[in-house]
Amino acid sequence: IRPEVFLSVNALTTIVSSQAPLLIATLGLTVTLIVKEFDLSIGANLVFVDVLVASADELPIVTDDTSDPAGALLASGIGEVVVTRGAAGAETVTADGRTTCAAAQVTAIDPVGAGDAFVTGYLSARLDGLGVPARLERGTAVAGFVVSTHGDWEGLPTRAELALAGHVDGTVR
Repeated sequence: IRPEVFLSVNALTTIVSSQAPLLIATLGLTVTLIVKEFDLSIGANLVFVDVLVASADELPIVTDDTSDPAGALLASGIGEVVVTRGAAGAETVTADGRTTCAAAQVTAIDPVGAGDAFVTGYLSARLDGLGVPARLERGTAVAGFVVSTHGDWEGLPTRAELALAGHVDGTVR
């Protein structure tokens, strides 16, 4: 596995974002793009993205395909497309197929930060060398912790707390 670099493109990084994937890929690093407020000039650089994470609502920002946006992104050369679907869970599409995971069954108090929490869990599992199903499970578990509390980071679990949800190798706060 190549060294990992996570690139979250949002309004604060739009000035450099159009060149960042090319520069990171040139260094031989894994490029992960977390779609948020999106600078459309990066569209031509999607070819350098290895892992793309977006909510189902954000997919139209990066592809015009409405029938199977994740499949279209995969066909364009992105190796791993992760789609979050809120209370409906998440899905990862790779060359090996589609893997889905239900959302954690919790009492939702505040949805703020759920997407970022999912990404934290998913990418930490990727860094730990876990497979796609375990990445999705950890992502949904971390998101479940966060939506169960007020605030966007206050519910992030420690590794010990994540073990309470059945995930031994958790995220670190």
